[in-house]
Amino acid sequence: MKIFVDRKNELEELRELSQSKEPAMALLYGRRRVGKTYLLGRIWKDPFYFLASDTTLETNRTDLLRELGQWSSVEIFPEDYHTWRSVFRLMARIAREKAQVFILDEFQYLLEHDSDVVSQLTAVWDREMDDSPLLLVLCGSEVSTMEALQSKASPLFGRLSWSSRLRPFDYLNSSR
Repeated sequence: MKIFVDRKNELEELRELSQSKEPAMALLYGRRRVGKTYLLGRIWKDPFYFLASDTTLETNRTDLLRELGQWSSVEIFPEDYHTWRSVFRLMARIAREKAQVFILDEFQYLLEHDSDVVSQLTAVWDREMDDSPLLLVLCGSEVSTMEALQSKASPLFGRLSWSSRLRPFDYLNSSR
């Protein structure tokens, strides 16, 4: 059995956040290979997990919709969801039926090429998520990009319920 080392606070805080009846958005980031995905994979029993890739926004949107359909057992036709706003609305609709956790890993790949993903997310979050008991976790390894999501210039400013930068283990914890 694998054990958690030095990540218990994050585990407990995220688990508690997901039990809220209110929608919540969390940001987890840190350089590669520090355990972000491992941590997220051990907190909840069956969250929706999407790993964005370094490809076009269109390919990522289509892949996310296909995976969301498989995970939720909802018949989803990607051609019916032309914008990221429509994708976030779909996630809210799914969460209204049953409280859900949605994880978007390597989120920085959705922010490239003058993307409007964050502003589309904000538009849906502010107007349509109030009755959706969901936790949306944005996770990424491009530290400066992920930190910028918390800045006053970001559309997400003031909307994050929780944020943490995972750092590499110190010498003592590395030996465990």
